[in-house]
Amino acid sequence: EVTSVNIGERYVAYPWIGCGDCDLCNSDKTHYCLNNSNLGINVSGGYGDHVLVPGEKYLFDAGDTPDSLAGSYACRGLTAFSALKKAAPFNKNSSLVIVSAGGLGLLALKIARAAYDINPIVIDIDDEKLKVAKNLGAAEIINSSSEGAAEKLMEITNGGANAIVDFVGAESSVNLGYQSLAKGGTLVVVGLFGGQITIPLPLLTLTEKKILGSYVGSLGEMEELMKLVSTGKIEPVEVESRNISEANRTLEEMKNGDLLGLVSLTHD
Repeated sequence: EVTSVNIGERYVAYPWIGCGDCDLCNSDKTHYCLNNSNLGINVSGGYGDHVLVPGEKYLFDAGDTPDSLAGSYACRGLTAFSALKKAAPFNKNSSLVIVSAGGLGLLALKIARAAYDINPIVIDIDDEKLKVAKNLGAAEIINSSSEGAAEKLMEITNGGANAIVDFVGAESSVNLGYQSLAKGGTLVVVGLFGGQITIPLPLLTLTEKKILGSYVGSLGEMEELMKLVSTGKIEPVEVESRNISEANRTLEEMKNGDLLGLVSLTHD
């Protein structure tokens, strides 16, 4: 039943697969489908040497992207891209603030420059990571643990940011983000660090601020992202390749915070 895919061609598989025939799946929200078959989560394939994909519409051309990096765009790349789309539109550098200069935050910085031609403000608590963000094109960098960080952000954004994308999702970062929004601004929370916030409901109405959650992204967004990737618009990053037998060691290093950068597990 496959007509447009040939043996030997290289593709990235979209893994967030729904039932294919419900209101969500029929409105490009298959990643929200409750009766899902997410590859490597609900069905086998996460660490396999092969995976069964239910249709060619879930396959996307990776261009010249190295195999060790290409697959990550279906998760980390799509997550960053979808979050930015929820926060858009942006009309100037100070319109967008990215919280985190880690892997997702820096990727979002690259995507923002490629897709929207803007250089966002980046916030983190690590000066070394912030230096990397500045070198990658951040318009401004702010260490949120420094005294006066909130005031500095309000000053740079002329009274509040139009959009903030938080890849940390901690109580402190979300509170800072919500307080730093301009009237009518949007806060997109991606990170899963945890905690809770309390918002006075009258202020929510009067300021018309919006808080959105964002988890991975849609099939349509994957298509948009992979066009940027396959045409070389998003600068690739270095990836360390390890044999699949090192999966447990890799997960332990990730758990302990000892893993630097990206690691790809391979059957080669």
